[in-house]
Amino acid sequence: MTRGDAMTSTTYPDQATTIEDLLVVLRAEAGAFDEDEADADDEDEDDDEDEREAAGAGEDGHLTALDHGLQCAAVLRGEHPDGLELQVAGLVHDIGHRLQPGAPELHGVVGGRYVAGLLGDRVAALVELHVDAKRFLVKVEPSYRAHLSRGSAQTLIAQGEALSDAEVVEFAAKRHAADAVVLRRADERAKVPGRPVAPLEAWFEILERVASAVA
Repeated sequence: MTRGDAMTSTTYPDQATTIEDLLVVLRAEAGAFDEDEADADDEDEDDDEDEREAAGAGEDGHLTALDHGLQCAAVLRGEHPDGLELQVAGLVHDIGHRLQPGAPELHGVVGGRYVAGLLGDRVAALVELHVDAKRFLVKVEPSYRAHLSRGSAQTLIAQGEALSDAEVVEFAAKRHAADAVVLRRADERAKVPGRPVAPLEAWFEILERVASAVA
């Protein structure tokens, strides 16, 4: 599969109303490259393209979009075993890349809106805020920028670079800001092609439990 194939336009509902709605998008990520990392690689190969993250490395060794989500969820499960909403947020945090390809600055908002009705306000807020959490960390921790992957550093530009002093105060005051920072730190550590993780099917029960608590 080529990256062009991975980015083929598919129509999804504005919001997920069932677990199956969510799984359709997540399964599609198995054939998509993580947007951050594909952008970096494409610069090396002629400055082109987009996406990457999922359950295992893609055919050419790149991380797929699904594996990135599975790795992020696994990192959060290891560090916060009782934090089911946090883990699920890690699983779906980049779903907005698939819903609206080519707009890294919007993927948090798009993804948060998509999962809100199904997975609840907290998961939606974490998905939305993880973008600004990166910008927050770059501002308040001077060393954090050096830990960003090449692709993540590139999308930081499209996302607005580091927060301003006023935006730092505004972000920190948000209800789920601290957990969004936890998610963002896990995000950056979840980009290892080929790392063994539990498959998407292992998350079905947890997705159901989180969704049931919202219903």
